[in-house]
Amino acid sequence: MTIRKEDLDPGQKVSCDQYITSIPGRLPDTYGKENTKEKYRGSTIFYDHASGVMFVRHQVLLQAGETVRAKRAFEQFAKQNGVKIKSYRAVNLPFNSKEFRDDLALHNQTIDFSGVGAHHQNGVAKRSIQTVTQLARTIMLHASIHWPDAADLELWPFALEHAVYIWNHLPKRDNLLSPLEIFSGTKVDIYARLQRSHVWGCPVYVLDPKLQDGKKIPKSNPRS
Repeated sequence: MTIRKEDLDPGQKVSCDQYITSIPGRLPDTYGKENTKEKYRGSTIFYDHASGVMFVRHQVLLQAGETVRAKRAFEQFAKQNGVKIKSYRAVNLPFNSKEFRDDLALHNQTIDFSGVGAHHQNGVAKRSIQTVTQLARTIMLHASIHWPDAADLELWPFALEHAVYIWNHLPKRDNLLSPLEIFSGTKVDIYARLQRSHVWGCPVYVLDPKLQDGKKIPKSNPRS
């Protein structure tokens, strides 16, 4: 908590770092038919010091251009929750690139970097990556045990997003508030989002369209 102890307001300081994997990740809109070179190779993860909120943005290339777009997506998410980001903490590459620094200057934001060989100074971001990647790995293993025919390591982007979703919406034991509640300053009285959540990787069935237009299908045929 030493790194975070002086950061009491959401958006005051956000740690960011990148998660890299050798396993290409599926895109959400290509049905798995995309070229291998177009698949995700990692993610940029943002962690707000005051609230503990996380935000993940997957990237095909972990370079300055896509990283700036990830930053803007995070700031749009923050804006929707009434938060303005003031400062960042990161390792050097690619966050010290001219393109990233120019975007910081455009929004009157500051950034400080870890020292050479002192990545522990960005320990908040690194610990957040460890937390959600371990959770994502666990739910993927759970899915592979229960439905091995559909298990696929290339689904890791979806598992990682689900892990971040759970982290952001699950109330903490010490104050019974979720990170997203602290971040937005809004108390949620009904946790319907958690109650409606499916177990990641569980089968979902879609009705046969023949049942929708009044036509009958044989009783022995599948209904989904």
